[in-house]
Amino acid sequence: MGGIRMRLRAPRGRRERMAAALVALAVVTMLVQAATALWRAIVRGWPFAVAVAVAVLLAAAWWQVRQVRRVRLRRAQAALVAVLRLPLDRIDSLGDAEFEFALRDLLIRDGWSAEQVAGR
Repeated sequence: MGGIRMRLRAPRGRRERMAAALVALAVVTMLVQAATALWRAIVRGWPFAVAVAVAVLLAAAWWQVRQVRRVRLRRAQAALVAVLRLPLDRIDSLGDAEFEFALRDLLIRDGWSAEQVAGR
């Protein structure tokens, strides 16, 4: 059930070593040619490369600002929930939806991860 597993083996003999060296040389040559072509494309289209780099930097900055805002919002919500106190008579007077929200907030205050889900 495992299937056939192929393994590479070391070249044996002079002919196989020469063939492996020739293949390695061809691979290195192709990589050098690809890198040279990429460099020429970047040099030829440098305005586009600069525009892409600026767009990437702006996107990274925007993402970082969003993350900072999310952290601040979570901290503010946690501070609000941390002071949450509900007396028993107030809990008895809550409606169904209000009770779910209050229970969720109390669980979050006490360190549990909870969310209120709509529906029955």
